[in-house]
Amino acid sequence: MTPEQSKCLKLSKKAFELVEDRIPAASVGFIRENIYDYNEWGLGVETIVDALVEDDIAITTAQRDAIIEALDAMGIDRSQHMLTVSE
Repeated sequence: MTPEQSKCLKLSKKAFELVEDRIPAASVGFIRENIYDYNEWGLGVETIVDALVEDDIAITTAQRDAIIEALDAMGIDRSQHMLTVSE
């Protein structure tokens, strides 16, 4: 694994761990498998965003920032500004 890939994996895990309790249970297993088992970090983080946006789930600024950092590290720009923040 390259240093860049290691960084993406680390950031994806961090984003997931910060919002896991906010994500609908039906999505948690799919996200976990993609990030931890299949090395599909982009799909995992995109699914986090989709789950939060579709169910209009508010997250903290720190949670949003972790998701955006993971997306940016992977070069993914989709939907990150649609996240609802509530502190």
